[in-house]
Amino acid sequence: MKAGVLIVLAGAGAALSGCATTEFAETDFCNAQPGQLFVGQKADAEAGLAIRRATGADEVRWGPPRTPMTMEFKQGRVTVAYDDAMNITAVTCG
Repeated sequence: MKAGVLIVLAGAGAALSGCATTEFAETDFCNAQPGQLFVGQKADAEAGLAIRRATGADEVRWGPPRTPMTMEFKQGRVTVAYDDAMNITAVTCG
């Protein structure tokens, strides 16, 4: 009986993981060059979405002023730094 339950649970986990990878497939790609057009513009949600689309990144990481950032590098992430006036100061990948 226990073996049957484990097989069913293993099958359910495999089925769910298959759905997650197809629906939310990551590209692991970011090209910071198109994001340079946003330097000097206001840092807001609309700019974040536009930067994400322009760079091809899977996610946006915001870098507020005077905030430490982790050193981990993620190929599919764009990092957007901004100053106290909410102006974008840098757009980099990772």
